[in-house]
Amino acid sequence: MAKNRAFARLSPSSQLYGMHDSDALATFGYVVRALDAQGIGYLHLTEPNAKALESGQIQIEHVAQTFRPMTSVPMIVNGGFDKAKANAALAAGEADLVAFGVPFIANPDLVERYRQDAALNKPDPATFYGEGPGGYTDYPALSEYSAAPASATN
Repeated sequence: MAKNRAFARLSPSSQLYGMHDSDALATFGYVVRALDAQGIGYLHLTEPNAKALESGQIQIEHVAQTFRPMTSVPMIVNGGFDKAKANAALAAGEADLVAFGVPFIANPDLVERYRQDAALNKPDPATFYGEGPGGYTDYPALSEYSAAPASATN
């Protein structure tokens, strides 16, 4: 049988636009297992965002840890990850890949910054999803002076 090229992205902890489920674990657990049975190409799950964590209005706090045992397909996670948290999730087998959204918006050279353990630009959410390039193309890149090769220990 040919490998399924479909994928799914789920946000089990999101309550965006009033979304709520009285038993999110049962609902999303069923969906994750059903998608696994279909042999989807990969499953992309979002962790709760900082705003949700601060408000205490989260349905499932540790999404990757909760759903990894329910699926055998490659799993991508995102939401609130920094370099250390991403490496820990990968090392623990909670995901096969970590996606970065907001850190990439503010740091188009994010991979190199992580490689060098360089400081990150602070994102400006007020400029997200607006018109024009402001907030997307005007974040400073690493200087020529800090672009030295990373050490063998990073």
